[in-house]
Amino acid sequence: MQTTLPLLALVASYLGHLHPIGDSLAVFRQYLIILTGGSIFLMIFLGRRYLAVFSLTVSFMASVPFLVQLVFYERLESSDFVIYQKNMSVDLSDQAAFIEDVRSVNPDFAAFQEASSKNRALIESFGDILPYVHYCGVKRWTGIAIASRWPVIRGTAQCEPDVRTAYMQVETPKGPLWIVSIHQKWPWPNVQPEEKAVFLNFLSKLEGDIVVAGDFNMVPWSYTMQEYERAANASLIPGLRGSLPLTWDVFWIPIDHILLADGFRGSAEMRGFFGSDHRGIVGRFNVRPISRITPVKSDTAS
Repeated sequence: MQTTLPLLALVASYLGHLHPIGDSLAVFRQYLIILTGGSIFLMIFLGRRYLAVFSLTVSFMASVPFLVQLVFYERLESSDFVIYQKNMSVDLSDQAAFIEDVRSVNPDFAAFQEASSKNRALIESFGDILPYVHYCGVKRWTGIAIASRWPVIRGTAQCEPDVRTAYMQVETPKGPLWIVSIHQKWPWPNVQPEEKAVFLNFLSKLEGDIVVAGDFNMVPWSYTMQEYERAANASLIPGLRGSLPLTWDVFWIPIDHILLADGFRGSAEMRGFFGSDHRGIVGRFNVRPISRITPVKSDTAS
């Protein structure tokens, strides 16, 4: 029985559409593949060759998407916009290096999680390049924030406190664009499945092109992330980016993401920790030649 446990867990990691435990297992799918591959030798030693062949087949099929993501993803030579995604981790210890990194990127947008009251002054120090800032639920130990180079369309800056989400629509030279920042809790048995229903309902009601960035506490190959993509009519920027190290910065899980509206082209790169437990992500993307939504004619507000 012990030889089949990794295989059973690997298969169960594809069943997130049936029960949230499937996505909880999916968080560790890459390591379940390794464990299943290792158990094949024990199966052969015990004479369970048919099971070994089946395990090898499942492991290979599960590995293909990871191998594809490692090799085949787009690298943009130029882009219309840049977004900086960062879980700031309440007390960002290396602030000087973080400030230097953000300024070197010179982003059009930024999405921050754990944008606590302690980090608020740090965010506002980017006011010369990101003058339009929207905060939600900022307390001593938590908070969400969005910052933009481009003006906010009046009345669109809102909060969804039940799912720690901030969002606003901005008027860019390429047309209006929703920018969403989210910080989800851990998956089942924590409350992420309950949060998901609220977030899906919220995403489905936003009309227009959407860019979603945040700490999702969920991996890109999960059923949950597929649901988010459908609800937002958006796609994850391809590539494997281990944003949260588990042990010695060798074992990692990719739980920080950027989703772009369908039809947008994008690439992403990892940034440093700067004292946070999460690495930052910089996403570069191009929009369509013509936006689906006519720009909103409205006054702007900071």
